[in-house]
Amino acid sequence: MDWRCFLVHLYQSGSLLLPSVTTIIHAALPEPEALRIWRLRPTAAADTRKAAIVGSLCHYRILSKLAVRAIPFPDTPLSEYPADARNRADLAEMMWDDLDLTIGYPRHVEKTIINRSSKYAGQLDLLAPISSESRKIDDMMTLADLKTSKQIRKSHCLQIGGYYEALGRTPDRGMIITLHTYEYGNHYLQPTFKILSRDSMDQMADEFLKLVDIYYDQGMYAASLAEYEAETAMKAAMTA
Repeated sequence: MDWRCFLVHLYQSGSLLLPSVTTIIHAALPEPEALRIWRLRPTAAADTRKAAIVGSLCHYRILSKLAVRAIPFPDTPLSEYPADARNRADLAEMMWDDLDLTIGYPRHVEKTIINRSSKYAGQLDLLAPISSESRKIDDMMTLADLKTSKQIRKSHCLQIGGYYEALGRTPDRGMIITLHTYEYGNHYLQPTFKILSRDSMDQMADEFLKLVDIYYDQGMYAASLAEYEAETAMKAAMTA
């Protein structure tokens, strides 16, 4: 199965299946040449799957401690977890603590948001007042997204833009946090973050809406549906 199948996520909204913010970005944003070449590797699909599984576990370990209500554990079968998944999640928690962030209230964790007018949906990681005296971050309602990649990419900023648009272009600040737990890409295991101003998020929201138009105008929705159905059938076969 093509690696992109693992990047397709559709949300039920009434009688419709709406593509996620990330599904639209991965389908409509031109792929960097270096990444295209990397995808040609024989292990690319397996490596992508492994990274997604470890990333989901790291998200759960951090966000479950912030959530007001219990959030579901990732639905990946335990047999698929890499041997080092627990260690990676432990490192991610340590890196998160090193950020020294104060997370206030009101607080929304793994909140599903739907933009019916533009026909997409998504699940934001964290929406809450965030501050840090040691990091010199003023207390402000912030739309935050956690990543486990080596660096913060344009696609991550576009993802914030999609959520920001769905929230009626609020709040006034975005934040992307990356917790890369592999020494080859983060020798000192330091967490990094990027603050997005309101102007930056407005720009990202405008660019994301252009991707939404490309996604629907060029028939990418039908391809997403087909991939989603194939992945659903594969999961059903695995659990039968």
